[in-house]
Amino acid sequence: MSGELWQFAGSLAAVLALVALTWFLGFRSEARLECEEEARELIRLAPGGFTHVRIAVDRDGGGAIARDDAGRLLVLVAHGNQFVARLLSAEASLHADGDLLTVSDSGLPARKLSLDLGTQASDWTG
Repeated sequence: MSGELWQFAGSLAAVLALVALTWFLGFRSEARLECEEEARELIRLAPGGFTHVRIAVDRDGGGAIARDDAGRLLVLVAHGNQFVARLLSAEASLHADGDLLTVSDSGLPARKLSLDLGTQASDWTG
């Protein structure tokens, strides 16, 4: 085996060892909102000066939606183990199906976001 191949194999083994170590140490967790206050704080810290007047958090803490005085909508979307605030465009559509609110917008990473808002889901579609 040539020296370059041994070097490649060693580098690959080291990278795999680091990935395994981070996995076993628990660095694989998903982002979760613990409470509505945490969502409020993340929205307050979001760039652009969005001041919400209404907020709803997914039952599992996987995201949140907020509305401001002007009627603009902002969602908190999980991105790795953190949240990203996305202001929805005017073309965004919201659809409630039971307790589930589905948000569709071209500005969202997956184009669709589903939030389990319980009985509040239908309140956001009007």
